[in-house]
Amino acid sequence: MLIFIPSYFDFVRVRNLLRADSASMASLCEYTTTADVSRARANFFHGRRKILLYTERAHFYHRYRIRGIQRLVFYALPQNAHFYGELVNLTVESSASSCTVAFSQLESLQLERIVGTKRAKKLIKGDATSHIFI
Repeated sequence: MLIFIPSYFDFVRVRNLLRADSASMASLCEYTTTADVSRARANFFHGRRKILLYTERAHFYHRYRIRGIQRLVFYALPQNAHFYGELVNLTVESSASSCTVAFSQLESLQLERIVGTKRAKKLIKGDATSHIFI
């Protein structure tokens, strides 16, 4: 599972929470050294680490090609709308992949950048608690 986190502060919070639970995880942020990035990507791809945390700034600066993504979770919507499509396209390698996005009414502008104005209004004002779109 790849967890994409836009904010570094949220990244630190989630990383510390997973470390406290002794979860099988690796992390990539803008401050990660090249050797640690290679190690984290390899461990994630080969299944030695089940969770990979990935920040938006790391993706902005490096655009790593991360293989082995079965599930993609957006902790929050990315500030740059192009990142959504780029990360979803990384999951195309696997036929049994899924993508989950958590958003609220406060993130309507970020949602609008990704799906458009009309669809964003439908998603936010809809009665359903979950939405599926392809």
